[in-house]
Amino acid sequence: MSKTARVAAILLLFASAVKVSAAAGSSGRAAQTQIDGILAKFANGDIVTMSDVRQARLLKLVQPAADTDEAYVDAIINRRLMLSDLKRNPPSEPAPEVIESRYQQWIGRLGGNSADLLRRAGMSEAGLRGWIRDDLRLQTYLDERFGTASDRNAAMHTWVNMLRQRAGVR
Repeated sequence: MSKTARVAAILLLFASAVKVSAAAGSSGRAAQTQIDGILAKFANGDIVTMSDVRQARLLKLVQPAADTDEAYVDAIINRRLMLSDLKRNPPSEPAPEVIESRYQQWIGRLGGNSADLLRRAGMSEAGLRGWIRDDLRLQTYLDERFGTASDRNAAMHTWVNMLRQRAGVR
């Protein structure tokens, strides 16, 4: 292709883009679909996205205080902060059969086609098993740290608030 032909092709593409842009502007607002967005940001740069919330909601991965995006964001943030703190004193790894048992419970709780749910949520089976592994490790850590005392929930709430403050999350 000659240099003149390339320049002509580029100009034609540019003119088409301008025409499409002008047409969209003249009809009011162009229809836009937001694919994803940041809902929360940690001081260390970690983020919680709309995709994270959609995934957690669809797969019932967390137990938020309410069925709102904000409650899901809070539950996801709290989980990530607790898992981060868990790295300082990691509990033992859960046995593969315990992970499998919890996985089967998850399938039974959701019913339907779990493979389709995972696909729609954008999570692999290995990713879900990793999530379950982390849940089991976190449960062990919380049991070791807070035991079964009557003030367990209050102590955990205070601890999570301290983690949120330290991470620069409201």
